Amino acid sequence: MFQKLQGDIMKLIATKRRNVKLKINTSFKAIQEKLDELLKSHRERREGIYEEYALEFATFVNSSGEDVVKLKTEAGKLTTIFHEQQKTFQRYVIAHNQKMEAFQRICQCHFKNLNDLEIFHEDELITEKNALQQNMSSF
Repeated sequence: MFQKLQGDIMKLIATKRRNVKLKINTSFKAIQEKLDELLKSHRERREGIYEEYALEFATFVNSSGEDVVKLKTEAGKLTTIFHEQQKTFQRYVIAHNQKMEAFQRICQCHFKNLNDLEIFHEDELITEKNALQQNMSSF
């Protein structure tokens, strides 16, 4: 009887084991299918994103090429304007320096004339003082 009971228990365990294996295999297959679906979905999304990116990048490259041409044109214009302004400024500096030199010469001449005038007035003052002293001494 013990052996019969042991045999029944072994059959029950074997049946349970088969059922567990079947459930595990079914679960693994379901997991594998879900994983395959998920990977397929991700691949499709990745391909869609790549196509969008490629289109945007191509558009960007085309527009940036046009922008580079415009930028070079504008840079050339700005360079020309800068050189013209630089020449104008150099002319202004030369004219300003010439005016400053002329002003300095005029100032030096004016100070010389003032100095000469001061000397002349001192001489006149001394002459007048001497003449006044002679007149005072004659009285």
